[in-house]
Amino acid sequence: MQPQWGYDDNLFRKEAQIGQTFTEAVANYLNYHQIKCRATELEFAKDIQDRERFKTGEQDIVFERMPGCLEVKSRRLSFFETSDSYPYDTAFVDTVSGWEAKKETPIAVVLISQITRNMLVISPSSKPNWTEMNSFDRVRRINETWYQCPRANLLHIDLLVEYLTRRQAHYA
Repeated sequence: MQPQWGYDDNLFRKEAQIGQTFTEAVANYLNYHQIKCRATELEFAKDIQDRERFKTGEQDIVFERMPGCLEVKSRRLSFFETSDSYPYDTAFVDTVSGWEAKKETPIAVVLISQITRNMLVISPSSKPNWTEMNSFDRVRRINETWYQCPRANLLHIDLLVEYLTRRQAHYA
């Protein structure tokens, strides 16, 4: 008998695997630009109690030559490399509970389009401009409170690459 998770476990696993594909695409892009990093291995909780270890320490991409991590959010949206191409006035960053539980603030959140594979970046320094929004997650079928970032704060991926290149050189 499968444990009662409070949501559809099969759907969760399927969505996590899709997300992992796009996390790996971001890591590959950064490695192509000489940023030494890797997507962390996708792992699932063994049971309900085991979920606790995922609440604070999860990191999508880690660096090999410097400290820090990146968060990756793939979206079923079509956008390109400029903030004005983003189809909404705001972009979801993360759930409020998920962001606040992180032990280490990510260097950035990379949004990647599942349609165009283009990437935009959210800097945590823009957090004073973020707002909270309650919404219904149609995929997981649950209500969540999300941080959302104004479209004007979305950055071109090249800015992140430039920053990480300088940062990596500093730690070399």
